[in-house]
Amino acid sequence: MTTDKNTLKNWFSTRKKPLQAQFWAWIDSYWHKDESIPQNAIENLTETLNTKTEKLQFDAHLIDSNAHIIEFETKEDKIQKGQADGYAPLNEFSKILTTYLNTVDDLITGGIDAVLTAEQGKKLQIQIDGINTILSSDDINLDTVQELVDAIKEIQTYLDTILINDLTTGGITKALTAEMGKSLKALIDGIYQPDTLISTTVPTRITNTFTYPAFGYTALINKVKYQNTAQFQTTITAAAADYKRTDLIYIGVNGVISKIQGTESLTATERPSIPANCVGISFVNVFGLTISEPSPITQNISIQDPFGIEMFSISDYIKFENVSFNSSKKLISIDSLVPLSAFLDTTNGNDTTAIIENSKKPFKTMSALVNALPTTIGETYTIYINGSTVSVTRRMPGRNLRFVAFTPTTLDFTLCKENDGVTETTDVISSYLSGATWTFDNNNISLISNYVGTKRFQFGGTAPVLKGNINIFNFKSGDTYGAIRLYEGSDIIINNLYDSPQNVPFLNNAVYNYNLKIRNFYCQYGRSIQNKSNITIDNIIKVGTSTFSLRISDPTVQTTTTIGNVTLDGCNLYPQSNITNFAGLISATTAVYFDGCKLISGNFNSTIYPINSWLNGTQTYRNYTGKLANVNIVDDGNIIFENCIIDTNTVLVEKRLDSVSGAIKSNIITTRGFNTINQLNNNSDIFYAKTGTSYDRTITVTDYGVIQTNSPSLGETVNQVNVNSSFKEKSKDRIVRSKKDLINKTLLSNVNYIVDGIITLLTGEYVTIPSGGLKLTGYGFDLSQINKNVTGESIFKGPLTGGTGNFVTKDIQYNSGLGRVFDLNDIDNSHVIEMNNINFENCSSLGKIKGYKQFTGTAIGVYGCSDGLTLSGAWNGFSVDKLHVRTFGATGTLFKKDTDTVFSNRFVAEVNQSGVIGGKFSDFDDTIFSKNELFQITNSVFEVAGVINESNTTALIPNISPNNSKSRWTNSLGIKLTAVPFTDLKSNNKTWRLAVDDSGVISATDIT
Repeated sequence: MTTDKNTLKNWFSTRKKPLQAQFWAWIDSYWHKDESIPQNAIENLTETLNTKTEKLQFDAHLIDSNAHIIEFETKEDKIQKGQADGYAPLNEFSKILTTYLNTVDDLITGGIDAVLTAEQGKKLQIQIDGINTILSSDDINLDTVQELVDAIKEIQTYLDTILINDLTTGGITKALTAEMGKSLKALIDGIYQPDTLISTTVPTRITNTFTYPAFGYTALINKVKYQNTAQFQTTITAAAADYKRTDLIYIGVNGVISKIQGTESLTATERPSIPANCVGISFVNVFGLTISEPSPITQNISIQDPFGIEMFSISDYIKFENVSFNSSKKLISIDSLVPLSAFLDTTNGNDTTAIIENSKKPFKTMSALVNALPTTIGETYTIYINGSTVSVTRRMPGRNLRFVAFTPTTLDFTLCKENDGVTETTDVISSYLSGATWTFDNNNISLISNYVGTKRFQFGGTAPVLKGNINIFNFKSGDTYGAIRLYEGSDIIINNLYDSPQNVPFLNNAVYNYNLKIRNFYCQYGRSIQNKSNITIDNIIKVGTSTFSLRISDPTVQTTTTIGNVTLDGCNLYPQSNITNFAGLISATTAVYFDGCKLISGNFNSTIYPINSWLNGTQTYRNYTGKLANVNIVDDGNIIFENCIIDTNTVLVEKRLDSVSGAIKSNIITTRGFNTINQLNNNSDIFYAKTGTSYDRTITVTDYGVIQTNSPSLGETVNQVNVNSSFKEKSKDRIVRSKKDLINKTLLSNVNYIVDGIITLLTGEYVTIPSGGLKLTGYGFDLSQINKNVTGESIFKGPLTGGTGNFVTKDIQYNSGLGRVFDLNDIDNSHVIEMNNINFENCSSLGKIKGYKQFTGTAIGVYGCSDGLTLSGAWNGFSVDKLHVRTFGATGTLFKKDTDTVFSNRFVAEVNQSGVIGGKFSDFDDTIFSKNELFQITNSVFEVAGVINESNTTALIPNISPNNSKSRWTNSLGIKLTAVPFTDLKSNNKTWRLAVDDSGVISATDIT
C-alpha cells in the first residue's frame, strides 16, 4: 500500500529519527524499476490505445491502390497545370490574365474571343466623357454633332474668303495664314541690327582716374540688351614725351566694362579695335603727359563703298524708298557720285564703262583713268585704288592729286612710256603745274621703278610737292638730276627708301624749304643724298658692301640733318649742314668721314674712329660722345668742342698746310663746357701741327671751360689760352640736355651732372650708377625731370658687375610710369644715398635699394605712386624728414622689408601721408630691428580717405604695434603713439618718483 506524501515528509523532517517501518512504508509508496506497471494503473491509457489503428491494417492500406480512389477522381492532375487544355494556376491572379487568357490592350484590335483589359476600359470611358464634354453646350443650336459639323463648314467657307497666303496682297479686312506668319518672322530675324550703345553717361574724373558709374551704360549686342551693374574705374597712364596713344573703353555681353590700352606712336595713333560681341563707350586720347577727356564713340550708321568712301551716314532711323534690295546678301544698293574723285580697281574695273566720280564704275588701268580726268588742273582729284600692283604705263600729270589705298598698293613705273606707248620716257611726270601737290594717305602706297637706264621721278628738273606718307620709294635709275627729286614745300615721310645703282646722287634736291623724314634708308649702292633742306633719317641700313654719302650742293645753305641709327661697313658723311642728336652704331671696316659738317652732336657708338679728312671753316662738336681721330684743319678751319667725351687713338686734331695756296693760316680750337679727351696712344699728342718750316705750326686753344685728359700735354705747339669765366668756378659741373649724356655709359664719379630739361628714357635705356658713385642734380621739379614708362624696367641700375657707390641727387623729378625708379645694390655696404628736394610722380613702384650704409632724405614728395620702396639687405640707418605722400595706391606700401632686411641703427621718418583705404606706410616687423626703439616715427600726420584717426594704425602699419619694444612713435596724428614712461615729477618744491605695478596701481615716493 502507499503512504501519503505529507505523512512521508513529516516522518523525514529535521531532528526526527524515522523508524524501520517508516522507511519500508516510504519504499513501498513508489514503483521499483524491476516491477511492471499495469495498464489500469496509468490514467486513460486504455481509452487512448482504443483510438489507434492496428499497425498491420495501416501497412496494408498504404500499399492498397484502390484506397481513397473515389476522393482522387474529383481532383485535377498537377501535370496539366499551366498546359493547353489543362488548368491555370491561381498563385498569381494577374498572371492568369496576361499569360493564360487572350486579352486585348488597345481600342483597335477587336475580337469576340478576346478580353479587353480594364486599363483600356478606363481609356474608353475617358474618351466617352471627353466626347460628352465636347458635345455639351449651352447653345441649343450647337448641342448636337450635326449642328457642329454644319457650323464648321460655314466657318471654313468664311475663312477661305479672308485668309491671305502671301506677303504682297494686303488688305485691312484680311488675315495672314500661320505659314506666312512664320515667313514674316524669318524675314524680321534676318534684318541686320548693329550692336550699339543705347544709353550712356559722362564719366567722372579725378586727375587721371575716370569712373564710369554703375547702371550708366546700356548696350544692344546681338539684339539682346545688357547693362553694367557695377562701376568701372580706371587710371589712364601718361605716354612717353611726344608720343601719342588712344585707349578704348568698351562694354561686353556680360555687362562688364573694360579697357584696352593703345599702342604709343610718334605719328598718328591707331585706335584699338572693339572686341567681338562688345560695344565701344569712349576713346581717351593721350599725348605725352596730357590726357584728354573721353570722347564718346559715335553710334551713327555709316554706309561705305568698297573703296571705303562714305556714301552717307545717319544717326537715327531712316526710311529707304526707290532703292534696290538684294535679299540674299541683305544689301541696299545706292548709286552715288563722289565729287572730284576717280576709282581704280585692277580686278573689277572696266576702262570702257568706267565713269569719273562713280565708285560703282571704276577704271582698270591708271592710263585710262588719267586720260579721263578733266583738262582743268587747279582742283585736287582723289584717286582711290583697289589692287596690290598698278602698272603705270604712261606718264603721270603734274597736277594736284591725292592717292588713297586701304590695302598695300604699289605704283610700278618700270614700264612707263611716252604717250605713244612705245618710246621709253626719261621722266615719269608728263607736265608740271607750279605748286602742284601729290598727297599720299594711309601709309599704304609704294612708288617703284626697276627700269635700268634713265627713268626719274621728276619732270625736267622739277617735280610735284609731296605730302603725307609713302611706304616704299625705290627708283633704280637716274642721271645728273638724280633718280628722285623733291620740290619746295614737300613735307613727306618715307618709310623705306632705297638708293640707286646709277652713279649719280639718287635723291637730288636743287630747291629749298622742304622737310623729309626717312624711317629706314637702305644703302645698297653707296649713292649720295644731295640735300638742300631739312632731312631726318631714323635708320641707315647697309645692304652689301657699299658706303653712304650725304652731300650738300650749295655750301652756303644752312640746313639741319638729323641721323638716327646707322649700321654700316663704311660711311662717308659730307653734309655742310648739321648732324644733330645722332644715336646709332657705326660698325665699319673703312674710315668714316665728317667732311664739311657744320655741327656734329650725339652718341656715336662706333667700332672705328671717324675721320674729318679736310676741314675748311668752323666745325662744332657739341655733346659728342664716342670715338674721333684725324680731324685735319686747313685754311681758316676752326673747331669748337662743347661738352664732349672723346676717345682717340692717334692725333685728335692735326693742323695742315693748305694744299692749294700754301699760305700760312691761323687755326683756333675753342672749348666750352666740360670736355673729356681720353688719349689711348701714349705716343701721340692730342693737338698736332704737321712738321714744316714754311708756316706757323702754332695751334691756339682758347679754353672757356674745362679740358680733362689723361695726356700730360695737349701738344708741343699748343698755345693754351684760359679765359676767365663763371664756368671755371664750377669746373666739375656738366649740363645734361640729352639722354645721350646719361644712358648706357660709364658716368664720372667726380662730376656733378645737372639735368637741364626733361629727359625721357625708352626701353633698354638706364642711368647706371657706377661703383665710384654719382651726383645728379637739377634746377627744380618743373625744369629738370627724368621720365620712363617701360614695364619691368627701372630708371636707375648698377653696373653689370660689382655694385653701386654713393648716390647724391637733388632738385629733380623722377617719373617711372609703368616701371620702377631704383634697382640698386651697394657694392660693399659702405655707401650712402642722399636725396634733397626730390619728387617722385606717377610711379608704379619706387623700386629696391639694397645694402646701403645710410639713407638721408629731406623734402621728398611721392605723388600719384602705386607702390613704394623696398629696403633690402643690411642697413645701418635710414632717415627721412619732410616726406609728403599724396594719392598713394590702395595696394601699395611706402616702406617695405625684404627677406634679408635688418637695421642695426635707427629708421626715422617724419611724414605727411594721405591716401585711400588699403595703402600702407610700412610692413616692418620687430624682427628686422636689432635694438629697442629703432623704428621711430615723429612729427607725422597720417590721413586715410580724408580721415585722421588713430584707429587706422593697424591698417597703416600692420606688423608691429606702437608699444612694441622696437617702436618709438611720438608727436604724431592719425596713428597710436608709444606710451611715454614717467618717473620724476616736481610739485610744491618737492620731487616725487612715480611707479606703476602690474595691476596698474600708481605709487609716489618723495625723493626731495
